[in-house]
Amino acid sequence: MLASQNGHNNLVQALLAKGADVNAKTSDPGTTALIQASWNGHLDVVQTLLARGANVNVKSNNGATALIMASLNGYNEVVQALLAKGADVNAKTIDVGETALIASSEGGHREVAQMLLAKRADVNAKMKDGTTALMAATKGGHADVRDLLLQGGAKP
Repeated sequence: MLASQNGHNNLVQALLAKGADVNAKTSDPGTTALIQASWNGHLDVVQTLLARGANVNVKSNNGATALIMASLNGYNEVVQALLAKGADVNAKTIDVGETALIASSEGGHREVAQMLLAKRADVNAKMKDGTTALMAATKGGHADVRDLLLQGGAKP
């Protein structure tokens, strides 16, 4: 976990070679090495973990996935790698119901939002409080993301 979180790909490779469980989870908050690497934007570690069979759709205790975490932080290449392995674009966190598209829109990450829409992310998905990606982009002042979402069918 720590090697993945901190981007130490050589250590990750060595640990996996010695039999480390690529899908092991912490007890709290229930993250995996893939979620940690994705959250911190370590593309090389993400690629290593995916090549060794990391479950791209495993959820942490609050329901966050590697894709949601990478989308929140705008890590385009990590998002692309996760999508290529079949990451669920419409997965929601358990606590607030956030999707990768809402997370990327909130952060103003247009390229990530565009990739998610291309994979059929639900442009009108709502969080538990009713917030949509369009609302998140608008609140953050991200006009380029707002326009992209509207072009993608977001309901105003």
